[in-house]
Amino acid sequence: MRDHVPPARRDTRRRDCRDALVALTIVLLSPAAATLTPEEARAKLDAELAQCTQRFGFDPGARDLPERALAPGERAWRECAYEGVKKHLIPNSTIPDVYLQLIGEDRTLTDQLDRGEITRAERRQRLDQLIDRIRSAEREKIRAEQQQLTDYMDQQLEEVLQVHHRLDPF
Repeated sequence: MRDHVPPARRDTRRRDCRDALVALTIVLLSPAAATLTPEEARAKLDAELAQCTQRFGFDPGARDLPERALAPGERAWRECAYEGVKKHLIPNSTIPDVYLQLIGEDRTLTDQLDRGEITRAERRQRLDQLIDRIRSAEREKIRAEQQQLTDYMDQQLEEVLQVHHRLDPF
C-alpha cells in the first residue's frame, strides 16, 4: 500500500521540479558574462583598426598601394591589427587557434609581399580563403555546442520527469 501524499504537498513538489528545471534552463542558456556578440567584437576591432591607421599613417583601403611591396607604415599597422584581433576577436571566438593561424599566415604572406614574391591581390585571395574557413569552423563549432546543450537539456528534463513521476505516480 502506498503512502498518501496530500494534494498541497504534491503541488509543492511539482512546483519545486518545475522551478528547478527553469533555473537549469536559465543557467544553460545564458551566455558567458564576458562574451561580446560578433557585432560588438567587430565594432571594437574596427575602432582599433582606425586607431592603427591614425598611429601609423597606413590606410589598407588606399587605392595607390604598391602591388609587390609594402607601403610605409604597413608592417606596423598590421602588427597593430594583429593585437586588435587578439584583444577583441580571439577572446570571443570558439576557435581561437584558427585566428592565431590566420595571423601567422598573414605575417608569412606579408613577408612574401615585401620581397616581391606575391602581389597584394594574391595575399588578399589567400587571406579571404582562410577567413572563409574560420567562418565555417565557427559555425560548425557553434552548431556542435548547441546540439550538446540540447542533448543535455533533454537528458535533464527526462530525469526531472522521472523524479516527478516517482513522487506523484497518479
